[in-house]
Amino acid sequence: MTLNHQDSAQNDVWRTHSTIFSKSFSGTETGTDLRRLKDQAHSLNYAKLVGKDLESFIDEGELTLSFQTWDEQGDRIKKDSSRSLESFDSRMLGVDLQLKSDLPHGMLIYGGDIYHDRVDSARADYRPDGSLEQIRIQGPVGDDSSQTLLGSYLQGVFPLGKRMEVIAGSRFTYATADVGKYEDPATGTAQSLDGAWKNLSSSLRLSYALDDSWKLWGGLSQAFRSPNLGDLSRYGDSRTNETEVAATGLNPERFLTYELGLKGTQGSFSGSATPYYTDIQDYIASTPTGRTIKGLTEVTKRNSGSGGVSGIELTGTYQLDSSWLVRGNLTYIRGNLATYADATSSRMVEEPLSRVQPITANVALRWDSPDHKWWGELTGTFVAAADRLSSGDKQDTQRIPPGGTPGYALLGIYGGYQVNEHLRISLAAENLLDQAFRAHGSGSNEPGFGVTTGITASF
Repeated sequence: MTLNHQDSAQNDVWRTHSTIFSKSFSGTETGTDLRRLKDQAHSLNYAKLVGKDLESFIDEGELTLSFQTWDEQGDRIKKDSSRSLESFDSRMLGVDLQLKSDLPHGMLIYGGDIYHDRVDSARADYRPDGSLEQIRIQGPVGDDSSQTLLGSYLQGVFPLGKRMEVIAGSRFTYATADVGKYEDPATGTAQSLDGAWKNLSSSLRLSYALDDSWKLWGGLSQAFRSPNLGDLSRYGDSRTNETEVAATGLNPERFLTYELGLKGTQGSFSGSATPYYTDIQDYIASTPTGRTIKGLTEVTKRNSGSGGVSGIELTGTYQLDSSWLVRGNLTYIRGNLATYADATSSRMVEEPLSRVQPITANVALRWDSPDHKWWGELTGTFVAAADRLSSGDKQDTQRIPPGGTPGYALLGIYGGYQVNEHLRISLAAENLLDQAFRAHGSGSNEPGFGVTTGITASF
């Protein structure tokens, strides 16, 4: 049995990019808010019971009971001194059962899970003189709401001869959402909604051992995401110069992914290559409604048309000798999406998928002493410019610079000493070139040169 409790709290977490304290990065707009911050608290509690060698058709089993809480309070003062205070709290119960049965020629993994989330939210708006203007119907999501995800799955792993293996599985999902109160964007009155969706997604993967060192595999897998409470009942400011309202007629998103892979070892070298393509249907995206509210563009969620994401991931490691090795990886992703010009239009426009990671490469040269007590590492991260922007990216002028986010290169040196089996010390010098950079779409200017020390004690 495992019993676990995790608790975290963050106070005064500023969304600096939208405030007067923001710093422009490569031409981004600075914010105008006098204050915008949140207090956040999250806890996770779970109990897991694991059984093995059960001497029945069920050889292994895991039962997990969990309870999560998430509380958030937001405080925003705009440039005219008007103020909004909003909050929400979430309470989620979960039960997860996974079983395993060994067969004469293969293995079955099967089980089910259910998660039920209850959410309450609130918002109050104040005039510049500090007087109460309005108690809103809801906070950032619908008030007195709930969402349930119920799933069951079955996966089989079967050898086909000495070199081939097949993995096939299916998952059934039943999802419900019940929004007790949300603010109708057309009338401003309190409304309620509920929805239910179900889906059967399957996957198939074949692997073939070319020899004792290299393996080739291919896969075909479906995926499904039902609209969540944020998609259905969002209310409030979103990206730069945008405010979002509820969307009540959404359908689930559906995905179909094709994958190939090659992985293996040859002497001192080991590596892998994985190209893939994901077909997207009914992607849920923010779309302008055509209205302007207090100088902000009103947007709502809408199912887009078709789209796709293609990419490749490459990894490699080469052991130079007993103490030195070099490793690296490269990620390339490219996405496009056909979406509606606005919330009422039937005209589709094709554009890049929003906030796709640019080409990214990581390399490292590592040294370990013969007794493995000392170690050191020189690392480099190289990120290309992110200049394929959606219409929403182009309008997000506080987070994304005009023309896209510039590329950057980061160098770092890391090292450490294992004092004994219980104590380890480390030292890191990061961003040696003291380069100004920003992760694409984040709105956060990252630190320059810095030094970090650490001590790890384990028992």
